[in-house]
Amino acid sequence: MGNYQVMCPACLEGVLNISTEQMMVPYFGEMVISTIICPRCGFRSSDIIPVETRKPKRYSVVLGPPERLDLRVVRSGTSTVRVPEIGARIDPGRISEGYVTNVEGILRRIRDILIQMRDDMDRHPDTPDIEEKRAKASELLMLLDGLMDGSLPEGKQITLVIEDPMGNSAIISPEEGMVTEEILTEEEIAQLLGPMSGMDPVTSL
Repeated sequence: MGNYQVMCPACLEGVLNISTEQMMVPYFGEMVISTIICPRCGFRSSDIIPVETRKPKRYSVVLGPPERLDLRVVRSGTSTVRVPEIGARIDPGRISEGYVTNVEGILRRIRDILIQMRDDMDRHPDTPDIEEKRAKASELLMLLDGLMDGSLPEGKQITLVIEDPMGNSAIISPEEGMVTEEILTEEEIAQLLGPMSGMDPVTSL
């Protein structure tokens, strides 16, 4: 759609390369994908914006059947991603990136962060309750691995939830009823807008 340049907000010296591209996402519609890169310091960010105006929504899907890992996910920089059963939450922030992926892609991002957290614990062995926290992280990793390789224990349930007060995100399924959609209340919107001044934290354990 076009290219233009501005100064980098990170290093204040480099000239950002900013590009936009419009694409069609099946079952969701036209999207504008914006990417900015600073060739000097390496700063990079991207976001996605639907061409159509959309309502603030919560999308949720119960995971288990392997085919649900392939469900398309549109995650904008204004959305909150949660997996309640393992206590994982990704809040929006100044460096949040938007992207189009699938459910497995979201789970792998969470898995990578859990591994990083566990590695940080190894580097700080004097942290209070370190063994309990390491054991919990390992348990959650095993649960995610079981979900992704099809060996999730019987009776276990994992739910992916995406909430976007701007309506720019979605979990997309060609099968009606697989993904639950709910309109966010004004109170929920206000609560979700609060963390957007942060740095895209992920909390777990």
